[in-house]
Amino acid sequence: MRDLIIWIIIGGLSLITFLFFIIKSLIKKSKKNIFISFGFLCLTLCIGTWVVYNLAIKSYNKIAKTFKPRSGIEIYSALFGKPEDNCVKVLNKTDQVVPRLDCCVWLEFTTCPTELNRVISQYNYKLTEYSSSDTSNYIPDYSPKPFWWTPYNLGDSVIVMRDFNFDNPNCDKILIFSKDSSRAFYCDMAD
Repeated sequence: MRDLIIWIIIGGLSLITFLFFIIKSLIKKSKKNIFISFGFLCLTLCIGTWVVYNLAIKSYNKIAKTFKPRSGIEIYSALFGKPEDNCVKVLNKTDQVVPRLDCCVWLEFTTCPTELNRVISQYNYKLTEYSSSDTSNYIPDYSPKPFWWTPYNLGDSVIVMRDFNFDNPNCDKILIFSKDSSRAFYCDMAD
């Protein structure tokens, strides 16, 4: 950044020199001073272009680092807190980057029963058990739903835990897992 400040100062001095020579050439009507002044104008434009280009690159790099996609564990930790056991592995993820435009956070993960119990205890879930083929009753209709979000592949039956309040219909949490509690799907719709 210090280099850019030095080049901005040099560009400013070049602009002042251009103005000095252009005024001097107009007063004395000297073609030589006009050519010198336009040389300094070209130098000022080159320095200005270089400075603007470098500022744009540095700004882009800072913004790109800020909006770097979160890893599966980062999303999981943001939703449920850091896992107490090392048994959580996020298999698939779709993050909600822009609320209202992106409807939901979608996760598929493997876990252990103790970690799943910790997650369940964080919200006021209503527990229901469904046949895995009865997808119309437990799979949310929020879209776009990722192609990999297939809880009906968990086995013959699935356990569905849902935290939904009609007073706040723009917030819905659905946790679907297998009977052995080893694999789960999660949808968090927050507006």
